[in-house]
Amino acid sequence: MEEASAQSLTAQCVHAPVDGTVMRLEDVPDPLFASGAMGDGLAIDPTSDIICAPVTGVVIDAPSTRHSLLIRTDDGLEVLVHIGLDTIRMRGRAFTSSIAKYDKVTCGEELVKVDWQAITDDGHPTCVIVVLSNSDAFPDVKLTDAATVAVEDEIIRV
Repeated sequence: MEEASAQSLTAQCVHAPVDGTVMRLEDVPDPLFASGAMGDGLAIDPTSDIICAPVTGVVIDAPSTRHSLLIRTDDGLEVLVHIGLDTIRMRGRAFTSSIAKYDKVTCGEELVKVDWQAITDDGHPTCVIVVLSNSDAFPDVKLTDAATVAVEDEIIRV
């Protein structure tokens, strides 16, 4: 059963949720993300203030602080989008969104508007982290080698 699930995901990809410069996960100034403990992925140093859905699926976690979203595709791939670092402490002050748990989203759909200046003023790094929270179930995760990306560019393929 697990083998069939992995095979059905081999052609699935994750798209950039924001325009910006690609960063390796190891370069993210947060040990939990940098170590890969949250899953395989990458970060983006953003050049726009709109965060879009990186996949089509259902939101399975949307904290009231709006600093992150976890989306599950129909095939079971779980994609975490984390906006800034330690931004949970801002209690939602820099984020505008009406997305809630169990909402269905379409790849490229605008999900969150971010006030990067507020995040910077509060002393937090502004990278957007995109990881596959269940990447351990997929033996072949490929990350983009592009230096910059735009919304909807492919950034991860399983």
